[in-house]
Parts: sequence; C-alpha cells; structure tokens
Amino acid sequence: GTPVIHTLKHIVASGDSVVRIQGALSGTLGYLMSGLQEGKPYSSVVKEAHKLGFTEPDPRDDLGGMDVARKALILSRLWGSELEMKDVQVEALFPEDFASLEVPDFMEALTKLDDDYAKKVAEAEEAGKALRYVASI
Repeated sequence: GTPVIHTLKHIVASGDSVVRIQGALSGTLGYLMSGLQEGKPYSSVVKEAHKLGFTEPDPRDDLGGMDVARKALILSRLWGSELEMKDVQVEALFPEDFASLEVPDFMEALTKLDDDYAKKVAEAEEAGKALRYVASI
C-alpha cells in the first residue's frame, strides 16, 4: 500500500488513537494549486495538466473532488470510522452548471473561472496562506 496507509495501520495496531487526518490527497489538484500559486490562470493550469496526462480524460473527475473524498473515506475507515460517502462534504472546483457540458466545451468554459481563482489565491496570500485542496477527517 501507500506509505500513509502503512503508517496509519501501524498507528492503529499499536493502540494509539487517531484524532485527525488532514492532507492534500490528489497529485492533480496539488499540481493545479501550485500552478495557481505561481500566478498562472486556472484554465491554463487545468489545460496544461490535461495535456500532460495528469488529469483523467474528463478533468471534472479530478476537479469535482470525489477522488479526494474516496481517499479520505478509505483513510477514515482504516482507523475504525463508520463514515459513508453521504457524510463527506465535497467542494467541486467548478460550478454545477459546468457538469453538463461536453469535455471540449467544459475546457473552454474554464476561462470564466480565472478571475475567481486569482482572487482566491490573492486572498490566501494576504492571509499568509496558500490555496490548497485539503481533506480533513
């Protein structure tokens, strides 16, 4: 398994209790957030990640946050949680009305989000933080 799963299993097996797990669980979304932090437009970073094969063929599969939610749920179950997917709050990185678009149209529509994400990055920086997509369980 992955190092975090191995470590978590050992912590639980040793009898220690896990109070909280928090982390960036998606390489794709980490790539996106790093690109935003560098000042690149949201749409450009998503298109670049897609071109490089870092995203799923339909980038909404990554940008919707469900992959992160599934990983968080797996980790929570390893420490004995009985959470279900319905218990997990997920924030997609695109508006709901983009979900019905065909992939090429979705990719083109991403430019509409550039200013919003630039503003989010600036607000995070002003607060001494960095914009990240983080799971917290």
